[in-house]
Amino acid sequence: MTNLYRCRINKNMTQRKLSELSGVAISTIRNFEQDQRTIEKATLPVLLALAEVLSVPIYRLLDDMDMANRLYRIEKSERFLI
Repeated sequence: MTNLYRCRINKNMTQRKLSELSGVAISTIRNFEQDQRTIEKATLPVLLALAEVLSVPIYRLLDDMDMANRLYRIEKSERFLI
């Protein structure tokens, strides 16, 4: 089970609805959720669109915990700079 899947289910949203609201192709969402394509290789606009619709930070969508932790630390440090 991928983090994208968990976030989507947590919002009680179908793949189709997520696709409609985010503008990301349903086949792309399906591929991410079925681990046929790694979400870590998604473009920033795709990650931003999915994160915005699901109301989560980008790092929550990532399955690579090392990458997610790095993004979390960057986001956390950015808050102190604002």
